[in-house]
Order: sequence, then C-alpha cells, then structure tokens
Amino acid sequence: MALRTKHQWFGVVLDAPDAREGIVFFGAIGSGAAQATEAVMPQLRSQLSAAGMPAPAVRQSIAGFDRCFHDRATATDPTANPPSCQAAQQRAAQAPPQIRQAAGRAFNHAGQQALASNFSAAFQSTLLYLAGIFLLALLLVLALPKVDPQAMHPPGPPMPD
Repeated sequence: MALRTKHQWFGVVLDAPDAREGIVFFGAIGSGAAQATEAVMPQLRSQLSAAGMPAPAVRQSIAGFDRCFHDRATATDPTANPPSCQAAQQRAAQAPPQIRQAAGRAFNHAGQQALASNFSAAFQSTLLYLAGIFLLALLLVLALPKVDPQAMHPPGPPMPD
C-alpha cells in the first residue's frame, strides 16, 4: 500500500516552503545587486578620489566593483572567486601602497554596505511574497462554498447511551 496518493504528493509539493522561499530570496539577491551597488557608489567615488586615485582609475575601479559585486551575488558557489573579482584584485595590486590601503578600506566599507542593503531588500521581497501567498490562501478559503453540517449527517435514530 502506498503511503501517499498522487493527490497527496501534489499537496506536499505545494507545501514545500523552503524551496519556494529560497528561490524568491536568492533570486532577489541576484536581481538587487545593481541597486545595492548604485546606492554606495557616490560615497565610494568620493573616498577613492580623496585617497588620491586618478579620475579614470576611479571610474574603472567602480565599474569593477559593480561587476564583482553582481557576479558574487549571482554566483552558485559562494566560495568561488569570480573572474571579474580576480581582475579587480589584480588592478588594485598595481596601485601605490598608500592608495591601495585607502582604496581597500573604501571598497570593504562599500561592499559591507551594499551587502547589507541587498540582503535587507531581498528579505523584504521574500516577506512580501509570503504575505501575498497567505492572503491568496485566505481569499481561496473564503471563496469555498458554505457547507451545512446537518446536511453531511442526515438525521437518523438517536444514538443509544
């Protein structure tokens, strides 16, 4: 005898919350990377300029930061170092030591801010998704037809004590 019918398995699949919420959450992390880096770019640009980095190098470094952050946010292996990040690290290694140290601090700070912003936005998106699913379930329950409990149990002889 099967433990579950195919209809019951369909219900189990619909009730697999970890998979759906994970897809929504990690999809939002990848899609929100550009917005997260956009928010930290003005401060990063001013910090790199204040560190003495030439304007063309600032533009190139910020573009590399944006690419690297996006590639890390959309990576399937969080331990891998994407090629865009490797290229940015190689460019940074060629800078003079005083600029390299100040730029490193600026990039670390910008990365932490962008990461916090991105995770916060992804979490909010996931919560909105869940609220929508619960609202939809509530509306579907309210749309169910009314059932008369007396109609389900026709009157018969009284039950003996």
